[in-house]
Amino acid sequence: MAMATERVNFSPHSMTLAPAHVPASGTASVHTGEPGVSRAELRRINRQLAAKNKEWGGLRTKMGWFRCPWPCTESQYEQVRNEAAKRWLEEMGRRGWDLKSKVYGNINKRRPTYGYSGDQVGGLLEDQVEIPMMAAFQKRKVERVRIEIPVTG
Repeated sequence: MAMATERVNFSPHSMTLAPAHVPASGTASVHTGEPGVSRAELRRINRQLAAKNKEWGGLRTKMGWFRCPWPCTESQYEQVRNEAAKRWLEEMGRRGWDLKSKVYGNINKRRPTYGYSGDQVGGLLEDQVEIPMMAAFQKRKVERVRIEIPVTG
């Protein structure tokens, strides 16, 4: 979501492809079979995460992406973003997550969109971009209820 003080470039040439980071030859790490984390470090990390989970009350940050025609006007962007956020929140609700914050989107972190057909990646779609949105959710508490089923003879 663009804030009033945030500068957003809606021009068609604002979409630039950055080259993928490729490590220099011979600098990539090779797995030697040794564990990356010892058991003591793993226990310490798990304790820290459990404390953070207790402190934040089980909140989780979830991220989704939506496609938007590009270039577009601000009103077109707002309409597409609102429809995408509504669909995303409905799906997260079906999966048992309750929304606990505003939905934030960052148009300046948009990325190119590629056409997909099943598992096959198609070409670059130059008239669309993917824009991230995120929000804080909490897993819904589900109470298990035992239902007695009468046995008929």
